Amino acid sequence: MINVYDNILENDDNHQYYEIKKDTSNNTYYIHFFDMCKYLGGKITLPSTYNGQSITRIENTSGSQSATAFIMNSNVTGIYFSPKLNNKISIIDNRTFFNMANLQYFEFSNCLEKIGDYTFYNAKLN
Repeated sequence: MINVYDNILENDDNHQYYEIKKDTSNNTYYIHFFDMCKYLGGKITLPSTYNGQSITRIENTSGSQSATAFIMNSNVTGIYFSPKLNNKISIIDNRTFFNMANLQYFEFSNCLEKIGDYTFYNAKLN
């Protein structure tokens, strides 16, 4: 289990957790998670900016309606963003954090417009 709280979760030579992609239709950036996220635990911190621009969306694995990078992950307890003041997440795709039984905290942005179906299903958010 990997716990990353004080520093932003970063990919390394052995682990690919996510990639930052650019949506060319509206010139914004989004986070696309990979299956390695199922090995994460505790509190994790994600980047809120990329190349000086805000990340505005969190995408579910492959955009799938049934798969999720965090599938059955009962180890992650909190998801934070850094820098906190730049958190501009406006869309969280369907089932992105589906069945994360011990997820108690998610740092929502003031810009949030849409939370997909079953995104936080079975989470224990306070």
